[in-house]
Amino acid sequence: MAILELDQAYETPVTEYQRGPFRLRYAYARSKDCQDSGERGQDYLVWRVEPARAAFALCDGVGQSFFGGLGSQIVGEALIEWLWKLPLDNAIKENETKKLAQQLRDLLDSKKSSATKIIQEKDLQSVESDIIRDALEARKQQRGTQSNFVCGFVDPPSQHRPKGLVMLFWLGDAKIQLWQAQTNKSSLLEASWNKQEGWSSKFGTFGEIHAFQGTAEVLDCIIAHSDGVDSLQKKISPDLSTEKLQTGLGTLGGDDVSFLELRMLSTSSDIEDDLVSVVRNTPNIPVKVIKQIETKVHTTIKTVEIGRVPAWAKIVFPLAMILTAVIAYFAGLRSLPESPPPIATTNTPSNIYVPPIPTLTATPTETAVETLVVATSEFEGAFLISADSQPIPVVVNVCMNLDPAVAAAHANFEVHGPYVLTGYSSMSCEGEKVILIRDGARHPVRGDILSVRVDLIPSSPSQ
Repeated sequence: MAILELDQAYETPVTEYQRGPFRLRYAYARSKDCQDSGERGQDYLVWRVEPARAAFALCDGVGQSFFGGLGSQIVGEALIEWLWKLPLDNAIKENETKKLAQQLRDLLDSKKSSATKIIQEKDLQSVESDIIRDALEARKQQRGTQSNFVCGFVDPPSQHRPKGLVMLFWLGDAKIQLWQAQTNKSSLLEASWNKQEGWSSKFGTFGEIHAFQGTAEVLDCIIAHSDGVDSLQKKISPDLSTEKLQTGLGTLGGDDVSFLELRMLSTSSDIEDDLVSVVRNTPNIPVKVIKQIETKVHTTIKTVEIGRVPAWAKIVFPLAMILTAVIAYFAGLRSLPESPPPIATTNTPSNIYVPPIPTLTATPTETAVETLVVATSEFEGAFLISADSQPIPVVVNVCMNLDPAVAAAHANFEVHGPYVLTGYSSMSCEGEKVILIRDGARHPVRGDILSVRVDLIPSSPSQ
């Protein structure tokens, strides 16, 4: 999970970052007063970028509240988590901005209790001045910690969304600009930036959460910034050089400065080889118990515990089989061994197995969930099988998000042994289950399967 955030205690000059089809520029600086006194800033900037989605949250803590930097962190973390869990397929329909804005409002309102607990535990005994300490205590009780924000996500064009998808949300006077090539398209937002709107640990959301929905056809760059950058707003554009942008931001100092530019590239290099979001372990998600599809296959199972398949094994293994066949021929043998012994690595065992190409026969299922195909195999595990029969093991007990580019390069899922593979229509193994595969089954990789999870089926006491 590639989540990046900027430390509120340090300055970050204009920095460039690229991942897949996205390019970012970002910067952060505390106000001059905070720098002189060694205090943390109150803005908070966090984003997550992977080939299939880029999401961000820029939060401006309210200085006259109780430690606005706390509020901006609480809001920012809630936003980035919510944005990333929104479905990656076409489940988000057009004109759903009001519905999503209400969902976001409900989410932020639900954070009041935990946020209040955090600020109540804030120790003020280190504040030497009685007057300042009393003023802070009054802010805590009367206002809580407060923040406003801008946030959103971008999904690049894909088979689900040929035009891509852009969703933006804002509350308060942090600001967004939209650009297409060198043309400012910010009027599409129909935005008003109201400093009277925001979120508070005491009152929840006050004011209206505004929303925008668009596509990559109408814009290719988003610029977000806190109100500390307002004086440069008319000078900022995607074609402004990094040197000039840094010079301009360096002239500010009356308020905290947060800046993020997210640009969508027309092409990305080697996106098909960017497997991190597929193979990276994510936190386990509880799986609801559903009716299993019973598909039995009787076969002798041999297991080999390996952590991964070394590249050399894919060459040595076939050569060893050919050499064995040649020796057997000249020795006058009439049969060959069923298979050479499995090759084990020295990595920590993780019960992941590599199947050979199975012999397939059709079998009916007991439910209408999917039509499965039984495979006979000598190895156990769950796998993504490419068109040229190269396997990618699916780790047991871990949710595996499917990058669209990687999924498109693979033909089937396969399961061998006492395992069940569940496919979901959204990322993070949440939402609707669209496939359920057990021992001996093969299923095509489809575009509506965005994440999968494999679980070991425990043996019954009678076994």
